[in-house]
Amino acid sequence: MTVNTTSSGTILNGRLLVAKDKALNQGVFLILHGTLGHYQMEIINGLQLALEERSYSSLAINLSLGLNAQAGKMFDCGGPHLHKHDDSLDELNAWLEWLAKKGVQKVALVGHSRGGNQVARFAAERKNSIISELVLIAPTTWNRQRAIANYKKIHTSELAEPLFIAERLVALGKGKELIENIGFLYCKNTKASAESFLSYYKPDERFNSVSVIGKVLMPLLIIAGSEDRISEGLIEQIEPKVENDRLKLLIVDGADHFFRDLFLEDVADEMVDFVSWGK
Repeated sequence: MTVNTTSSGTILNGRLLVAKDKALNQGVFLILHGTLGHYQMEIINGLQLALEERSYSSLAINLSLGLNAQAGKMFDCGGPHLHKHDDSLDELNAWLEWLAKKGVQKVALVGHSRGGNQVARFAAERKNSIISELVLIAPTTWNRQRAIANYKKIHTSELAEPLFIAERLVALGKGKELIENIGFLYCKNTKASAESFLSYYKPDERFNSVSVIGKVLMPLLIIAGSEDRISEGLIEQIEPKVENDRLKLLIVDGADHFFRDLFLEDVADEMVDFVSWGK
């Protein structure tokens, strides 16, 4: 069923699936989608259904992306893009508070792709006592050189120019001013506010999810596809860090970034085995 809460006056939507013969307070997977996505994306919808089949409840949430009651569709590339990467932290907090009011005491926080980076940042920077475990599914990786190269590959233009314009506008106190006809994430010839552009493109090592996990104190499961060409270098970066029981890595052989079809069953099996509640 569709549920909602608010963050800074903005209505947020989510899809709640409560497993049969289970009470909500027995534990919930809180799931966040990837870049400009939504809770009805194939991977998110499929994961919720797979968890329900295994008698686990889940709440898949939609980031507002700067819009009121955003839900059920990809963000319109026509823009304007007014959202910021870190808006997700406040919105995750709003949903955790919503679950706490429902009596939930155990939440496994889950994120796919960019959502994996965002939930990792939340766990590292904000913390919340009801988060029992963290699950990152193909979380994003980053380095400055690759970010510059990928921007040019997608948008056939250099990142330096719009980044300079955005930095200058923000420095002048004009962060909400729109920059027209720019490439933004996977959207071409769109428009975005200077502060929005800067939030996604200003060099920041925290965009590399692997750099964040050292500050995550709860049990952490990272799930990677062996054929993932989007989260480049994830497996190579994580494998040397798997040295204690707190961090676990699952490599799904043959899976790409979206774990389609039966690969998602492997993901769900690993997730339910990983959490400490709901057995």
